[in-house]
Amino acid sequence: MHNYQSFKDIEVALKELKLKQQIDIEELKNTGYSIKEKLTFNDPLNLKSIALKLLKNFSVLVFLKKFFKKK
Repeated sequence: MHNYQSFKDIEVALKELKLKQQIDIEELKNTGYSIKEKLTFNDPLNLKSIALKLLKNFSVLVFLKKFFKKK
């Protein structure tokens, strides 16, 4: 806890906190935008990478199923 000596100290601390809050809000907005950008389906490269990930996961599941079926 901080001990303030005057009202001016309190005002400066409040302004600093307000600026930090605004910075945090902007960082959250940018993070949300980058996540939304990564999840857009308009980009063909993004669609290709999603399809490859799904294919990889599916092939691993099929392999594991066949592997455990033999035993």
